[in-house]
Amino acid sequence: MTHKRSTEAVTQKAKQKSIEVTKKAEAAISELIKTNENISVAKVAERAGVSRQWIYKNESMLARIKRLSEQQSGKPKTPPKKSQSRSESSKGAIITALQTRIKALESENQELKAQLEVAYGELYAK
Repeated sequence: MTHKRSTEAVTQKAKQKSIEVTKKAEAAISELIKTNENISVAKVAERAGVSRQWIYKNESMLARIKRLSEQQSGKPKTPPKKSQSRSESSKGAIITALQTRIKALESENQELKAQLEVAYGELYAK
């Protein structure tokens, strides 16, 4: 005799747990807002007693935390591209320094080659 397994109870329990965890995270966010603390994934996870991984997997929760964090700081967390690029003068200085280093290494290389030729000549003469 075979028994038909019912996964309904397991599925229902998983949905219930998901709802409870979401409510905990929402409560943690509300608490952070009320106490005027910075909102971050780590703080929400700690307050709610959930893993950061759960928050990162829950796209809507992650988006909400990022949005609230940006609102608190008054600006988006993504840095502007132009402010990160080096200025032309600093690029020029770096290029000049590298070219000087290359010339010094080429000169040292030529000296070592000359010394090697002399050493080979002495070995050959023996």
